[in-house]
Amino acid sequence: MPRIVAESLRSVADPLRTGLVAGPTASGAEVARSLAGDLAPAEVPACPPDWLLPGQVRSARRALAALEGLVAVGSTEWLGETTVRVTLAASSDASVVVRTLVLAGIGVDRVEPARHSLEDRFLSLTSSLGDS
Repeated sequence: MPRIVAESLRSVADPLRTGLVAGPTASGAEVARSLAGDLAPAEVPACPPDWLLPGQVRSARRALAALEGLVAVGSTEWLGETTVRVTLAASSDASVVVRTLVLAGIGVDRVEPARHSLEDRFLSLTSSLGDS
């Protein structure tokens, strides 16, 4: 393995040219379009439900892309034209999901805790008693 010592370093005439390689020539409009495309939020290629309006498809794809792979998310489920139920993974914070969606350009109108039925609550308590 070669060692780099101060005596083996040489000055570089133009450091920018040494580290950057110029791409093909393009107009300002093409460069701006390319930059805008790179800055746009990610979208999943999967097709959302058929009942979404055409103007809602991009937001749906962005929401799914934002939530994909997020550790805080247990599952997602479409409930209607503008509603997605996001179930959190155990001991996750809803603010992580909201922040992720907002940063992806998705509006969050409401966050509400799931309401468990009395039966669900009873079963969760009695099943934990059987484990001890």
